[in-house]
Amino acid sequence: MIDISTQDKKDEVVVHFKNLISSPGWLLYEQIVKENIEVARNNILNGIANEKLSDIKRLRDILAVQEEMINTPQKMIESLSNKVEILETDEDPYQK
Repeated sequence: MIDISTQDKKDEVVVHFKNLISSPGWLLYEQIVKENIEVARNNILNGIANEKLSDIKRLRDILAVQEEMINTPQKMIESLSNKVEILETDEDPYQK
């Protein structure tokens, strides 16, 4: 199991994901998947010969999976980078 128990460990994982999404291999993979997404969208919008409702549902599932695949590294970066800011104030929220 990956240890992300401290912010330093989370930051290290974020660095790896940032390196991944800027690598030539990932950029090529992303381009291929985006082209596949465009094909799936066009097939959903324009239809394909002799399509059935099950075919449309399958295309929608494929589209959702492909979008999730290319968005996962960025979502991981965002979720691991979220830091809660505590605003300090002298005001008492219960005092009226």
